[in-house]
Amino acid sequence: MVKSALRAEARVESRILSKVFGVFCLGWLVFLVFVHQHLNDSVLQLYARNQSFNKAQFAAILEQAENRLQQIARTVLTTLPAPDAGGALAVGQVVASLDQGWSGLEKPPDFLAMHFLAEDGRLLAGWGDVPEHAAGHDVEPARLLQAERERRSITYLSCHELCFFTLVRTLDADSDGLGYLHLSIPVENLLRQFEFLVGPGIFLFRRQTGIAQPDRLQYVFQAASSQVRWLKYRDLLAGLDWQEAVYQRTLLAQELLLGRLDIGYFADNPYLFVTAEDMTRNFDQAGSAFARILLGSLLVMLLLCMILYFFIHHVIRRLQFLAGVLPVIGAGQFEQAEKLLERSRPATHVRQDELDFMHQSVRVLNGRLMQLHTSLRSQNDQLRVLADFDGMTGLWNRRRFRQELESWRREGRPFYLALFDLDHFKVINDTLGHAAGDHVLAAFSDVLREEVSGEGLLLARMGGDEFAMAMRGNSRAEVEALLGRIVRLWLQSPLWSRGLRMVVKSKPSIGVAGFPADSGNMEELLVCADTAMYENKRLKQADFHFYTGRELIVFQERQLTNWLNHLTQAFQQERFLVYFQPIVSQTGHARVACEALVRIRCQEQDGGVLHAGHFIAYAEQTNLIVRIDRLVLDQALACLCSHQPQPVLFFNVSNNTLSTPGFDAYILDKLEEYGYDPACLVIELTESAEIVNFRQAESFINGLRHAGIRFALDDFGTGFSSFNYISKLELDFIKIDKSIVWGLLAASEYTKNRGIVESIVYLARAAGMQVILEGVETPEVLERIEGLGADLLQGYLFGQPSASI
Repeated sequence: MVKSALRAEARVESRILSKVFGVFCLGWLVFLVFVHQHLNDSVLQLYARNQSFNKAQFAAILEQAENRLQQIARTVLTTLPAPDAGGALAVGQVVASLDQGWSGLEKPPDFLAMHFLAEDGRLLAGWGDVPEHAAGHDVEPARLLQAERERRSITYLSCHELCFFTLVRTLDADSDGLGYLHLSIPVENLLRQFEFLVGPGIFLFRRQTGIAQPDRLQYVFQAASSQVRWLKYRDLLAGLDWQEAVYQRTLLAQELLLGRLDIGYFADNPYLFVTAEDMTRNFDQAGSAFARILLGSLLVMLLLCMILYFFIHHVIRRLQFLAGVLPVIGAGQFEQAEKLLERSRPATHVRQDELDFMHQSVRVLNGRLMQLHTSLRSQNDQLRVLADFDGMTGLWNRRRFRQELESWRREGRPFYLALFDLDHFKVINDTLGHAAGDHVLAAFSDVLREEVSGEGLLLARMGGDEFAMAMRGNSRAEVEALLGRIVRLWLQSPLWSRGLRMVVKSKPSIGVAGFPADSGNMEELLVCADTAMYENKRLKQADFHFYTGRELIVFQERQLTNWLNHLTQAFQQERFLVYFQPIVSQTGHARVACEALVRIRCQEQDGGVLHAGHFIAYAEQTNLIVRIDRLVLDQALACLCSHQPQPVLFFNVSNNTLSTPGFDAYILDKLEEYGYDPACLVIELTESAEIVNFRQAESFINGLRHAGIRFALDDFGTGFSSFNYISKLELDFIKIDKSIVWGLLAASEYTKNRGIVESIVYLARAAGMQVILEGVETPEVLERIEGLGADLLQGYLFGQPSASI
């Protein structure tokens, strides 16, 4: 049992460890996701810082370029002559002066171009590195008008075939008509300068077109950086959101981040600068760091799992052991559980934990349960002895003996039952004392045990000085021989009490009855043996007497005496009970009334009750029936008076009570005492016994009918003068006896019996009475009485008698 429990608990350990490992793995994965995200965020934060730096550097380059152009413009314009008397300069003079100014520049920037433009924007002259395909095509009239209107230098970005950083201003701030000075530097130079100083590649795009038509700007892209090629990153650039995105990451071998540079100089221009920064090394470093963290955390997690497994395994194994011991304790194997707990007892020198205390508690529990089990087993043995054996003689008592006899009866094998009664035993008790009487009983039981032994023999003390013996598998001759030996041995064995030999000896009276020859019913068999025993006591002609059936009168006299005593004790001990049985309607079987029935509570501890059939006949013979009728009426009214509405009560009155003077007044007094409606009381007259005085019965009925009480004739069909009663007594109900109702079940006589019942119903109808059929106890009976015309039904099918309605 322990091994099976441990195997079962091993599965629990596996489930616990798998769940713990799963939690660890989940936590580890969450940690890795967090670390990975943190490393990526770190790289992106670095890029964001770089991008801010790039923006500042590029803005500085543009500002430096603007300042340079402003300085060149001021230097060149200082060579212009003063206007003539007419207030105007000739174009030739301006060109010569500008040429002189250009020549005077110490070192013009590479690819610097200067143009002299007329008022209408025509190119009048040009200096510097001016590609033929671009000269004169990068002038924006709107910028010229803006410079003329604001009277200041205007810088802007101009892209046609090439892109230039351009400055425009009027030649003379004080007069009109001279034209404009147009200075420009290729954006390529600025981009190369940014790449040289900062590092990342840089691109220039139109905001409106994006990269939909890149051919016009291809020169700019190729010239902007020697490391970044437009065609290589075309797809990446095509996915950049110019309105929102700050950076994007490519899936190429390089980790390339793109970011736009929003420069304040060109806020009103449709151009956008985009940097392309190679972050491959940074991402590689982050990946290496993540790999190191991954490996290290994996090792740490495995180490933690091993440590946790060690502790959990140790704890679970101890719990498994205790869980395996508990079923052993539950099975009552306390000794085995104690051995197991002793072998696994924790060391006393080691610091104890909660599991050690649990181990000790289980051991204490096992010890307490072992003690309790031992005590209960001892008490059960004692109770079994007390329940089955007589304390004085050690023989079986009446209850156990009857159980064994009942078992023999069910087996159906023949046996003999002998009852013993010690004569003059009361004399011994009265003269020598109860101790001497007890000594006699013990000595007689020893004689029985000495002679009666082996299989098929039972011995018991039935109570007082009565003993019983049952013999199975013996012939009558063998039984006679055995009983003869018992009597001789008893009479020959000396009896001593307090050191003195007892002279007075009780000879046993023995009665024998055979099963099933004398009776197949156990109660009747005991009565037969008891009758034979009293017959032997009365005749005193032999050592024993076998039941013959001719002892009936003696038995009846004894039964009458016994029942007189029993009924008297029942009155004294208030053991009479009133039960109620329902009476239902023929149609629908609704409860319409109930009948009060008397019972006697038995003195035995099993709480059984005796039915009226056991004692009513003896009560009538002893005239105790009058007291019983009064008691039943009183208890029934007391029980039912509080019910609303008050139920109809059927109450049996014996002929003895009917002829008792004053009983009618007693009924009226009780009805008034309990406030019970007389119309709800129906008095049943028993038809099974002859009414001796018809005149007295008529007077009794008529007097109570005036008060509203109704009457019924009970057990109709079993008595002496059924039709005479109907014709002479004024009745309300007829209750047909169950023996007549059960006759309908006989298939051979069904037609005849049904005709009889139908005739009774017809007769009752003619006399104005309702018919009640008794004994409706099975659905078969209910089916047979259908259509007979009865008004009410009564029987166990509709309800057993009970103490309440």
